[in-house]
Amino acid sequence: MLARNEKTMQARFEVETIKQDVVPLLSGGPFAEFPNMAELFFRQRDGSVKKIDAKPGVSVMQLAIQENIRGIDAECGGACACATCHVYIDEAHIPLLPAPADDEAEMLDGVAAERRETSRLACQVIVSDALDGMVIEVPERQF
Repeated sequence: MLARNEKTMQARFEVETIKQDVVPLLSGGPFAEFPNMAELFFRQRDGSVKKIDAKPGVSVMQLAIQENIRGIDAECGGACACATCHVYIDEAHIPLLPAPADDEAEMLDGVAAERRETSRLACQVIVSDALDGMVIEVPERQF
């Protein structure tokens, strides 16, 4: 029993030590370490638009799942293997994105909805400050 208590105490000490390191980072608010949040706008199937503040480094697919955007199914979980996170990116932001890799281009060939020049897989679009104001349209279907 004593060994178990020592482990518990050690774990508590480690958590407290981590808190001391992390709390100053958060002192400016919940997003203090991400001062340059990008505002993204999801145009949903029903025509409504949902504004989301996104931290750099996450994929548009992850963001859509976290924010419960309907119509982005992400069956493969972001492995670029199913094309159920197909979206349309507004034309103004397409030049700011890297060109689709071969595997993404191949998956886009098989999307259920119309493929457009602005079609992308949301799992392959990574949020950055440069994408502030980007509009992402959810297609009418993924299957």
